[in-house]
Amino acid sequence: MGQRACFELVVSNNSFREVADSGRVSYLTWAHEVLGYWEGLLCNYADYGVAPFSGRGEELARKLETANFGYMSAKDALLVRDAVLLECDAFLTMDVKLAKNSGHIGSELGLKVLSPSASWNLLEPWAALYA
Repeated sequence: MGQRACFELVVSNNSFREVADSGRVSYLTWAHEVLGYWEGLLCNYADYGVAPFSGRGEELARKLETANFGYMSAKDALLVRDAVLLECDAFLTMDVKLAKNSGHIGSELGLKVLSPSASWNLLEPWAALYA
């Protein structure tokens, strides 16, 4: 479904570092593939002289420096900051604490934070369209 539904997956430097630190070779291989795809998309924007980002992410990222986000670990704050700067619509995480704070993150930053199961719950009703 992900191949036909036009999702653009992003791997930032910080998320790539986290994957590398996990030591899981299959996960790292997948992250390399996603990173290559993402870099290709950015090159396409450059080839057509189009800016890939509006700049809104920079404004929103400054909010992360406030006490409102003190519940985030330093690593999580970097990952969420990357997602905001890259103007992502959603952030997929296995981190229970981030997923539990999805309402706050969404209302403050406009970023939907999803666990894999929550992500599937959103996509499942549409999956038959891509079968």
